[in-house]
Amino acid sequence: MLHYPTLNLFLYDLREGFGQSETTVQRNRELFLKKLPANTEISERLDETEYLELLSNERTIKFQAESPKHDGYYYPVLLNDSYGLLLNYSLTNDQDTADLTWLENLQKLVAHKVNNQSGTLGETWFLSGQLDDLENGEILAKNCCKTLFPQDEFIEVGKSDFLGGIIFEFKNLSKHVLIALYPKDLTGFENLSGLKRETKFYSDWMCLLFYRHKIMWAYNQSRELTNQLKQGAKQIQICEQNLRASMDVEKLENKQLQTVLNQVW
Repeated sequence: MLHYPTLNLFLYDLREGFGQSETTVQRNRELFLKKLPANTEISERLDETEYLELLSNERTIKFQAESPKHDGYYYPVLLNDSYGLLLNYSLTNDQDTADLTWLENLQKLVAHKVNNQSGTLGETWFLSGQLDDLENGEILAKNCCKTLFPQDEFIEVGKSDFLGGIIFEFKNLSKHVLIALYPKDLTGFENLSGLKRETKFYSDWMCLLFYRHKIMWAYNQSRELTNQLKQGAKQIQICEQNLRASMDVEKLENKQLQTVLNQVW
């Protein structure tokens, strides 16, 4: 059995890209707000701060769960030039590890809470809970990852000790999954369970995962720019060759030279 299962979605959106107009920045803001409940007001003090909680009164927005078995909240923040959103959804009942239908349904509930929108910078799905037998933790982690994304192939990046348990990381070109499993008899775990545990560590996860996704996004942007520069360099070489060829002609034709110069421009 898996005890205290919690599924989190860390989602990131670009707030202001280099050279973007005020209209584009406002559109970015509106797209982010669509991931929050209707009529949510966020801070207007959007300066270049490293970390700013965006809600005016409370740190989180608790949402109406589908049943007493569910509990969850939104936690939106500003991360310099980007938005971050943590969606936390936990189950109060223990769940069967042999049949993971509950996890499939839980993911659908989480995705529905953000209107099935993805992050422009990236996102991480993070499942955690207590397991009766950690020796089977790796098998369960792989099965959970497959349940979350049945159509995708993942590679297991690695695993590591974490807070007395084990954390597993899976990724492919577009998706990132973390699964943290703790032993049932972990001393003091009850004092860190539920919202208290999430509150204690999730602001750090919010920053760490943001850096990961921002680096990956920047790298992909650089690859696109490199391809554009390569294509531009080829065009420049062709123009240079045409210009040299036209200058070598004994009788220079103004029309031909003008065409080449227009290409160069």
